[in-house]
Amino acid sequence: MGVASAHRVCGPSAQRRRRGRVGHGGYRTSVHTHICHVALAREKNLTKLDWASLTGALAALALWAITHDPLWAVILVTIADILGFVPTFRKSITKPYEETLSTYILGGVKWMFSIAALTTFSPTTMLYPLALASGNWIFTIMVITLRAQKRPV
Repeated sequence: MGVASAHRVCGPSAQRRRRGRVGHGGYRTSVHTHICHVALAREKNLTKLDWASLTGALAALALWAITHDPLWAVILVTIADILGFVPTFRKSITKPYEETLSTYILGGVKWMFSIAALTTFSPTTMLYPLALASGNWIFTIMVITLRAQKRPV
């Protein structure tokens, strides 16, 4: 799994923001996951795009931490998550057999269930889970297509 999984722990905290404050442990969790990913990354072929994605995600998370508007907080953490998914997409283009597709399929289903469970439908409550469900399924379709084109020998 890629850097995107690290960002996914931050979105629910942003959605639960109250009175302009980040949810409990939000700062610690987001910083910790990014540091762990960089320190423990299995992929040694990190490109400038990967580092730009990480930098952009950290910048979005920093802005998320200081915003006082829940909608902007969710928009920023969604941007951070999308940027975090970029290296996973990039790696999977060249190595489509290294990802476990069931993780992404079930992730998309999970986020659709979370949308169905909402009692209030607004951009603040729907943006993050809808973006993650879409990202998981787009990624799944891309990897299935690439696997069909690049069958192992």
